[in-house]
Amino acid sequence: MSIEEKIDERIELARSHQEDTNCRGTALYIVGVIPDDKYLESDETRVHVDAMPTLDEPVKYCLAVYRKDNGNIAHMGVVHDLVTPRILHRWRDGNPLTQTSVDLAGSADSKLEYRDSTPFSQF
Repeated sequence: MSIEEKIDERIELARSHQEDTNCRGTALYIVGVIPDDKYLESDETRVHVDAMPTLDEPVKYCLAVYRKDNGNIAHMGVVHDLVTPRILHRWRDGNPLTQTSVDLAGSADSKLEYRDSTPFSQF
């Protein structure tokens, strides 16, 4: 099975599982950084994300990370469509997986960065 097929499989599993999840845990689960789709606090998420290389431009299946000025992760998702670009993400804890333009997914007080999760994937 290819990495894309594994990610697509995890996307489908994330669509069917919502309990005790949030945007951070779901994004890291989809790209294979953590083994389970679960709720993750910002500090726990930063341990993973801060170790990942920053990308100048998005690539398919990279992480879109929205950070507050204090460095906390306000929101995140997985870049799924490069044409728009769009991310797969959860709005708030336990909500369904949805797809939104990267420009609309963050808040006015957060900054968007892209992170390459490939070196940390467990696939």
